[in-house]
Amino acid sequence: MNKLVNFSLFTITLMVSLILAELGLRFYLKFTSIYGLEMHKYAKELKEPSKIEGLTHQHKPNSEATLMGVNVKINDFGLRDNFTPRPKEKNEYRILVLGNSITMGWGVQYDYIFTTLFENKLNETYSNFRFEVINSGIGNYNTVMESIYLKSILQDVNPDEIILHFYINDIEKISQKKSNFLIKHSYLFAYVYLNFKQSAIINFSNFNTTGKYYLDLYTGENEDRSQAENAILSIKDLCFQNDIKFKVLIQPDLHDLSYDSNQFKCHLIIRKFLENNRIRYVDLFDDFSENLENEPEKIWVHPNDPHPNSFGHKIIYHRLIKEYKNLR
Repeated sequence: MNKLVNFSLFTITLMVSLILAELGLRFYLKFTSIYGLEMHKYAKELKEPSKIEGLTHQHKPNSEATLMGVNVKINDFGLRDNFTPRPKEKNEYRILVLGNSITMGWGVQYDYIFTTLFENKLNETYSNFRFEVINSGIGNYNTVMESIYLKSILQDVNPDEIILHFYINDIEKISQKKSNFLIKHSYLFAYVYLNFKQSAIINFSNFNTTGKYYLDLYTGENEDRSQAENAILSIKDLCFQNDIKFKVLIQPDLHDLSYDSNQFKCHLIIRKFLENNRIRYVDLFDDFSENLENEPEKIWVHPNDPHPNSFGHKIIYHRLIKEYKNLR
């Protein structure tokens, strides 16, 4: 009998402690940002399962949340953008930008995302056109998923040009596993799981640096890399078939911007692939390195989150404006 009472007391105490810890963590998150948990919140509040084959998720239309201290609002077309499908106006020029959470503007206010700045500047500079720069970035999308998503929205968007905002790790395969119920609904369990996962990667990985990990992805036989390259080629073919201009915007990782880094070696491999397949590209490595070679963390959105902040988005915007300065 005493054993049963003790077990019951232990169970009740444990449950109460976990509930208090969960409530305490949620209260704490009102005043600070923890990258992993903010991504967890993003998935929980702004994403939904996708019915499109090959896509694990998509944005939840008409959803809104505060993430990394910034308001993120998804419109009824599933974009963090003002664009919704409509007939194209006379002299309207649409540029569709594909990408992941960097493209979407993670941790950056909407008005300071590079696509917003780019659209405003184009319309200010060229009065003979009406420009729509459409941001279709979705967090945790890789290149294969972006190519699939493009096919699902191409007819509705009807772009004149497509820019693939390619991040160095976009060749990685995205896990298809569904989240555990506790991890999905509890910030506490999610926090413990994310820390355990990160610790396991650090302690048991063969890679002692981020750059070494990336370089391994880009050298030797790699099925994920082949799939990503095929996805880029499929976008190129789709653009050719529909008379759409296409270019790739190569986004560097913000851990090491030196020219002797493994990250830069990856950029050279990406460039060679694009050149061999006659795909136009803009590599942002020089632009970021010139500004921040020794201190890239200066433009992280948070000390533990290497997404580019508003200054980083301004770097992207300025480079794009240079590319379009002779547009007529």
